[in-house]
Amino acid sequence: MATLQMKRAAGFVLMYVSLMMLPGCVYFAKHTAEGACADSLDSPIRNFCVVTPGVLWRGERPNRTDAQWLLQHHVGTVVNLEVFLNDRAAFEGAAVQSDFTGTVDYFHLPDWEPVHMINWSLLDRHVAQLLAILNEAPKPIYVHCLDGIDRTNTLAAAYRVLVEGVRTEDAIAEMKGFQSPWLRFDAAYIRGLQGTRREQILHSVASWKSRLETTAKINCVSGRCTYSTARFNPQPQAAARQGFWLVDSPSELWRRSGDGSNQTSATWAPRPLPPTPAGRVHPSFNLPVTVASRGMSNSTVSGFE
Repeated sequence: MATLQMKRAAGFVLMYVSLMMLPGCVYFAKHTAEGACADSLDSPIRNFCVVTPGVLWRGERPNRTDAQWLLQHHVGTVVNLEVFLNDRAAFEGAAVQSDFTGTVDYFHLPDWEPVHMINWSLLDRHVAQLLAILNEAPKPIYVHCLDGIDRTNTLAAAYRVLVEGVRTEDAIAEMKGFQSPWLRFDAAYIRGLQGTRREQILHSVASWKSRLETTAKINCVSGRCTYSTARFNPQPQAAARQGFWLVDSPSELWRRSGDGSNQTSATWAPRPLPPTPAGRVHPSFNLPVTVASRGMSNSTVSGFE
């Protein structure tokens, strides 16, 4: 049985690579297919579409220009379906205005299209996670894979069917506009969102809501954006009372090695740190750090732990 599944997986991978190499393939198109989206907000992002106004956007993996557009249009959360790639370079390189300040939640749900052909359980899990994120995270939420055509298409359609009550065939008709070579398989998945499977997915949403954790935060202060994988701490004062120490933010540590003056931002260390002389390398960070006392003004705290 395992050998058969491996052969099937190899066949799907070969088909996937072959589709990617087809001349004129949608994956190489520079623009969204004509008529694919009814509401694109005139976004420069390829395959961008408003799925639900103020709630859910979809599109390709953003470059720096795309990230700039998303930030300037006040995206609240980004959900990345790519297996290996994150969006750090895009958001940290986004050329936003010098007075721009804001925070974006970031979730990484690694997914790969050929896996859907073998077993729908991973996709069920990701649908449930996305629905939980849509319930809890700041909006609008931007969901993307590499091209915004396949995995993104499927999750957007699942949301339309399971949450918004759109008819299955209407959701599939929306999917067709993006001309995915995988439409036949993805449509079968959407048609399968019925009965027990539907109930199981919706039931698991509550469980995911209670244990959602952002993969990262994108913090923009005075036109400079930083992608941080530190866990968010909504109550910095409580953390201070529990004995956490404040340290310079990791993005500033190397540049300010050995200089404990003029601190303008800080993060919470993930566990209590003993006093460390300025400029030394603390083993928890492997970077030069300046440890401050718990009496530091709360105005210097960015809220990360």
